[in-house]
Amino acid sequence: MQRKFYNKKDFDVILTESQKKELKAKRYSFSNRGEQATYDVFLSHSTKDMVLIKKIRDVLESKYDISVYVDWDEDAGTPRYQIADKVKDAMGCSKTFLVVKTDNSDDSSWVSWETGYFDKEGSDKIGVLLVEDDDSGFNNETFKHQEYLRNYVILGPEDIVDFISEGSYFIKRKINNNNNVKFDVEPKPYDISRRN
Repeated sequence: MQRKFYNKKDFDVILTESQKKELKAKRYSFSNRGEQATYDVFLSHSTKDMVLIKKIRDVLESKYDISVYVDWDEDAGTPRYQIADKVKDAMGCSKTFLVVKTDNSDDSSWVSWETGYFDKEGSDKIGVLLVEDDDSGFNNETFKHQEYLRNYVILGPEDIVDFISEGSYFIKRKINNNNNVKFDVEPKPYDISRRN
């Protein structure tokens, strides 16, 4: 079965100076000097993961030619009272939504707010990237305090391009048909007695 999580090292790519300049020029043209652009992906994440998010964006843009919205980069300098509106506008201009699930994202109120807001567009457009520090994998505690993320497809390293072009239902069919793996599309029941 394919691995369904990422190691932070998976995003350690070394870009040449010319690649960095090319990506910077693309990002500039995407944002169009502050006017809202259309993006393939909106990355929802914790700002504590800025270094990781930069790496993920670099991989998506350089390896897959995918346009990525990252709020603190695209809308840098936006007054705090306008941030929520800018983020909503960017979500409205994004084809898909990826939650970068790390230990830090567990504590981010923005991740849950953005996910809930984008979900009204349809859960078929929401995917989750599980990212760990090492290769130990995820366990029963993975979604503690973020149980709602079980409603969305978990994307492995081979799934991102298909997800962006086809949505999560395509990925679920691919997993079911190609790998003969039973995929649980129903969310796991939440035990309210364990609520803190």
